[in-house]
Amino acid sequence: MNVNLVGKSYNAALTGTVKRSKAGSIFSASGKMQTTDDDKVNISSQGAMVSGLAGKLGIEGIFGYTPKTPGVINIDELEYYGRKFLDEYNADLQNIFRENNIDTGKPINLENASDGSIVVTNNHPDKAKIEELFKENQEIGNEYKKINNMFTMAAEGREASEFQEAYSRNPDAAVAQYSYLFNTRLEGTIRISDKAAEIFFHRERS
Repeated sequence: MNVNLVGKSYNAALTGTVKRSKAGSIFSASGKMQTTDDDKVNISSQGAMVSGLAGKLGIEGIFGYTPKTPGVINIDELEYYGRKFLDEYNADLQNIFRENNIDTGKPINLENASDGSIVVTNNHPDKAKIEELFKENQEIGNEYKKINNMFTMAAEGREASEFQEAYSRNPDAAVAQYSYLFNTRLEGTIRISDKAAEIFFHRERS
């Protein structure tokens, strides 16, 4: 089963596994299929590429934190550091927006576009100015993509783990229940506001 994971900015595909453990669901950051006694869901496309890059460059180099277990991307850790980075990012963006006379009183919904750019998806009065700011400042765009990827990978990983659990009990029922995983991908939207930042998801056809 192919479960699409994160990262329009990555254009290669590797294969990895999500497996259950007492410490929580984890990704193997090796970029290779690993055989375990657990039921497993193949993760292909861009999300597995993130795992592969983490295996080669180190999780620190991809996501900016040191995992408790070397070489392992733990979903709980992804969410914890994703939240930490998002709060810091929101504070930094608030300052940048104010310096550029962008209204921070109204929430700003940001998404990855198919061409790799970052776009505003709600009706914000400074939509054009915000999108231009991201085009001109690669650093803030890269940080956005990193944080979005962390949350999306964690969400997909939890869903894949739930599929594994269901599949181990009743394969046919699990495939029917999670059939949308075959032909859709999870897309994250980060909402920036002067109160707090949050991320929410929707699914699009693959």
